[in-house]
Amino acid sequence: MKVFKVGENRLSVDLLSEIISNKINLSISSEAKKRIKNSNNYLKNKIKSLQMEPRLTQKDENVLTTMLVAYEFVLRGFKFKKVHISKSDSSVFLMEDNSLRMPFTSIDGLGLSVANDILEKRKEKPFETKDEIKSRTKINQTIFELLNSYGAFDELKDKKTISNQGLFAL
Repeated sequence: MKVFKVGENRLSVDLLSEIISNKINLSISSEAKKRIKNSNNYLKNKIKSLQMEPRLTQKDENVLTTMLVAYEFVLRGFKFKKVHISKSDSSVFLMEDNSLRMPFTSIDGLGLSVANDILEKRKEKPFETKDEIKSRTKINQTIFELLNSYGAFDELKDKKTISNQGLFAL
């Protein structure tokens, strides 16, 4: 598994240069090209709109850099995997097959301290329910709902049932 660091919500320059220098090669099928066409259009439009702005905030500059790298990835056949409570890192994009797993800090509003808290609690004991995430981590309700809507908790139950809470539960 190849690991790429993120600084200030941006992919590293090392990764971008590795992609551009074709050290990462993938063959792209015609079917895959069709599937990524919509992604290409969205990214191109977002990049153009940001580039036309006379003045960009630091946040917009970070978004533009990320969009440029994401566009390069999509053109080369990579996919992005959603943030996942059991698989994502706090601020590192993890390479999985021909995809990059998004880190927690890629979610707008989810800071590094909360992301690190999620990792720390996950290492102590894997999350079994959504309620457990709420009670054991520093995630606020807004971010929790956002992650839930993104499917970050898909495999988890909402609450523990009596059978796994009882006297003999582990």
